[in-house]
Amino acid sequence: MMYYSICSLVVEADTLPQSYQPFLISNETRPKDIDLSIKRIAKPLSSGHRQKIAELPFIIIWKEFFSGDRFRWIYEARNGFGTLSVDANYTHAELYCLDLFNRFAGELSRPFIQLLIECKLIKAGITVLHSACVELNGIAYAFTGPSGIGKSSRAGKWCELFSAEWISGDRPAIDGDRAIVYGVPWDGKEAIHRNVSRPLGAILKVKRSCTTQIREMAEGEKFQLLSEQSFFPLWDIELAAISQHSLKRIIKRVPIYELSSDITDESMRKSYEIILETLKGRKGETP
Repeated sequence: MMYYSICSLVVEADTLPQSYQPFLISNETRPKDIDLSIKRIAKPLSSGHRQKIAELPFIIIWKEFFSGDRFRWIYEARNGFGTLSVDANYTHAELYCLDLFNRFAGELSRPFIQLLIECKLIKAGITVLHSACVELNGIAYAFTGPSGIGKSSRAGKWCELFSAEWISGDRPAIDGDRAIVYGVPWDGKEAIHRNVSRPLGAILKVKRSCTTQIREMAEGEKFQLLSEQSFFPLWDIELAAISQHSLKRIIKRVPIYELSSDITDESMRKSYEIILETLKGRKGETP
């Protein structure tokens, strides 16, 4: 078995996708407690009383019931290559792949593993936010908003103009209690898999505009934004409730602004100055 440190979790597994390699830790240095164990099994899962709960692009989610109130979640691949089961507390998971695909199980199981770990993160009070996240002078900034609005373009401009560094191009994880953002083993087209954590200075909702300005959003706007751009496992009522509480903690701890700009160098420099001045006024110190 191998051990991985992902955000604040320790994951035990025998095969994970290549992008998880930066998150490996040695057996000697790993903490004693394991948060999530993922084991390969050689035989298909035994089938009991199942109820289809949700259908995702690559995965069908079932709820399998046992005696009393006990149940487990079943993730079934739409392409038929395998299944993954996990208990209700997201602590023990079993992965089965058809013999034909066993040698490729690490990569083919990528959607399963990501979904499983994102659910476990939510269980631990950590939110996965659809955003492009960079760090500058040790502080992280997350650009969020609908797909295609220009999150990655603006984050990339910060890297180009101010020597910022990427943390995640698509779905970083945020601990609202500590206002910390984590790099993760999954990403969008940027394919960034940095095992880092940084204080989160601000969340910036991107808005295209020919003028450059920043506006602190109202509480209701903040919650709506985070709800729209966060991972919500709506098929699991308990996790969905935890997600809502986590969003409220982020709103209390992290400044959230609407950033209006275009992506010219001039506009990016001006927006950068405005953001730093705004945060300086808010905190009474240079971020």
